[in-house]
Amino acid sequence: MNPQLRAVIAALTYGGWWQINTVWLLSEMCSDDAWMGNTTQSQSDYISLAHYQGNGASNGPISNFWQYRYKGILRCNIAIDRISALETPDTESRDRLVAEARFLRAYYYFELVRNFGGVPFDDQLPDAGRS
Repeated sequence: MNPQLRAVIAALTYGGWWQINTVWLLSEMCSDDAWMGNTTQSQSDYISLAHYQGNGASNGPISNFWQYRYKGILRCNIAIDRISALETPDTESRDRLVAEARFLRAYYYFELVRNFGGVPFDDQLPDAGRS
């Protein structure tokens, strides 16, 4: 597997395996589709979500969700840039890898839009001269 694409896929579980569950918790906790339930573990971050009081500045899971998705998008942009620049006779494989990175970038944006509405879109690499 291409190293850039491997990095893009690894971004799905930034912060550990529990990030997979965070997607569900963020999207379902603020609706009547999920109930926080009783547990012996601290649920302080999720209590604010269940009571519609959470925001990214004060809530770790929300902040991490936002940050990790944009880190994944950055990795996608890097992979698209680097893989597209490869000079190879196997253009079919190169184009497939670029398409996979674009799909994953779209998935990260889908998760952000589904949970936050309109979000900043960036399909370019960071540039020191760009504002």
